[in-house]
Amino acid sequence: MSSKQRDVERFDEICRMMFDKQHLEAEGFKRIVELAMEMNPSGKRKYAGSEIIASLRSGEGIVCATGNRGLT
Repeated sequence: MSSKQRDVERFDEICRMMFDKQHLEAEGFKRIVELAMEMNPSGKRKYAGSEIIASLRSGEGIVCATGNRGLT
């Protein structure tokens, strides 16, 4: 399997997790960050995955901006 195919599968998993609103829970968000960091590992990144995960405070939930909850 090519690295591009593996990246597509990771992206698909991330999209499914977000559709299931797992990105709103800390564990789901962490898993999404881990998957994203596995994609294109040689690419330049503004933030390391550990920095993104560390930015979540203990006990803090993920907050959506008002009117931006994807509800239909």
